[in-house]
Amino acid sequence: MKTLLNKHRFLLSLVAYELVISARIFAEMGLCSIHTYIHQLVWFNTVLLIFVLSFNKILKIELEKLWLLSAGAFLTFIPLIYSALSGHDWALNYIEPASFSQVTKDLLTLLCCHEYNWPMFPELLLLLTGSFAMAFYLSKDLKRSSLSSLAAFFGSFLLLGFSWIAVNPDHPTLFIIKSSLSDSKFYSLQLITIFITLLSVTNFSLLQKFFRNFSQPSFHISNFIAIAGFYSVLIYLTDKPLTLADNIVTFTPILFIAETVRRFSKKIDATYFTMIWISILSAVALLMNSRL
Repeated sequence: MKTLLNKHRFLLSLVAYELVISARIFAEMGLCSIHTYIHQLVWFNTVLLIFVLSFNKILKIELEKLWLLSAGAFLTFIPLIYSALSGHDWALNYIEPASFSQVTKDLLTLLCCHEYNWPMFPELLLLLTGSFAMAFYLSKDLKRSSLSSLAAFFGSFLLLGFSWIAVNPDHPTLFIIKSSLSDSKFYSLQLITIFITLLSVTNFSLLQKFFRNFSQPSFHISNFIAIAGFYSVLIYLTDKPLTLADNIVTFTPILFIAETVRRFSKKIDATYFTMIWISILSAVALLMNSRL
């Protein structure tokens, strides 16, 4: 039993992470729409993935030993608790990157003086110091521990903390693009696309196997069926021509679903569990009516 637990510890930690983060989302937003839930869940998953990527590539720590990073899920409750204790209604949201100096200030101050995201400060401080402590515990290398924790923390903060792209003209952001999808549907698919891209970097063998299969007829047949099927339903539900941005954020999830189905295996490890879970979220995000 103990051997089995050790073997699947990383997988179990991922399941626990999803459950805790789901509770965190509902605690903040209540019974939100399915696309908002997927957007939030994949956002937190992407943060975890960036930390896993940094620790794995910089510290050279095996993925199976990084299950401890999932404990960061509990830190996400801190802004809500801090807001409640301060008697302040939380208004957590993406930060508008108005200028280089503003972005730099927000990064260096960890939002302690931010207009509406100041309850994030305790969580960010603990995340930064805690990730360094964990990196040093795992590697005993001061230099690499500092580099990996800084790369993970500021990488995720910079990529996911700021509103770089939006499809709603009323939403403060750096770039406004056009989409025929609803806002929440576009954002959920956008986050899924980013997650899949980072997952391919984290587990490069997935990407290698994907390109090796180009010579197999079954590979192209399964992809064609997936693309034709999902796009037919998507266009029907959207009832508008898809924009370039829409095609970018839908094409990768569809291919990922096809690859997950094609790689069917009875052996469920952490990687395959992630592929199945993200494929399910992708399918729901794609097929749910875009007006919801």
